[in-house]
Amino acid sequence: MNRYERHNTLLELLAERGRLDVDDVAAELSVSAATVRRDLDHLAEQQLLTRTRGGAFAHSVSYGLPPRYKSVNIAHEPAVRPHIKIVTTGGVAMPQSYELVGPLARHILGEVSLDIAFIGADAVDVEAGAGARNEHEASINALLAARACRLVVVADSSKLGAPAFARICRTEAIDTLITDAGAPEQAALFEERGVSVVQV
Repeated sequence: MNRYERHNTLLELLAERGRLDVDDVAAELSVSAATVRRDLDHLAEQQLLTRTRGGAFAHSVSYGLPPRYKSVNIAHEPAVRPHIKIVTTGGVAMPQSYELVGPLARHILGEVSLDIAFIGADAVDVEAGAGARNEHEASINALLAARACRLVVVADSSKLGAPAFARICRTEAIDTLITDAGAPEQAALFEERGVSVVQV
């Protein structure tokens, strides 16, 4: 098991258990305790967990994963499963998020139809709709939204009611909003506009 696989496994175990013990995990993964400590220290630096003297525990609040766990790199995870068909859009990889953008990505997306699209947004406002900080990312997400029969926007409560530079879609285009329970007043406003809100 390489370092990348260990990190993924540690995050999965932490999500399941809420707390990890260095010695227990070392025995489970057949690696040294020193290796587990280094891995946990690295993940703590990424703010993916909180280190304790003998292990780690999960954050009680939601957080974003670093780029290597999403976008282009995440396609590697399901690609080894034969029953899943992986399609990537092509295009230019954004250096900060690894999202694929540009004319090549737009060309591919213009040729497909989607049953459902899950889109992460930097801001979701009842009046302005869903938005992104970067206009290139917003453009691709807008096309995904337009090509989908059902649109699900994912944003933590700190992004509800916040402004964004570039619009992805209007509120009326959003079928479901997935967020946390941190802004019930904002969630109620979306429900009043006909958006199904799931608070997790």
